[in-house]
Amino acid sequence: MIKAIEQVSEEVMDLLLVADPSRGQVEGYLVNSTIFVYEDDQEVVGVIVLKQHDEDYTEIMNVSVRESHRGRGIAKELMQKSVDYSRELEVSHVDIATANSSINQLALYQKSGFRITDINKDHFLNHYETPIWENGIQAKDQLVLTYEL
Repeated sequence: MIKAIEQVSEEVMDLLLVADPSRGQVEGYLVNSTIFVYEDDQEVVGVIVLKQHDEDYTEIMNVSVRESHRGRGIAKELMQKSVDYSRELEVSHVDIATANSSINQLALYQKSGFRITDINKDHFLNHYETPIWENGIQAKDQLVLTYEL
């Protein structure tokens, strides 16, 4: 079951930090964002953070699913919820950004209808103190993907 929440518990914060290891970054974008959680047997197993920018578009700031629940379509359902909610807001598009090293996320986002629209070179080198490695690749560039509504 997907539902919106107002307060972020430590359980939810821990899940957000799996997808974005910078607590400061996470706390910064939680302000004025809409947060949806996916519950299974009253346990939060997935979360997505959606932020509206002006009246023009929304951005998925974070999406994370507990490792034990991955591969069940939970992230895809959360992303669809964000797209549907964005339609209700009557914005033109939804953006999501990820690292060049996030191979699985890039596949998921494109399978969900998002297309690569921009690359912010050296984003992770300039905004994170500690190097981030995934799939044997250092996160350097940020790829922006867009879902047109």
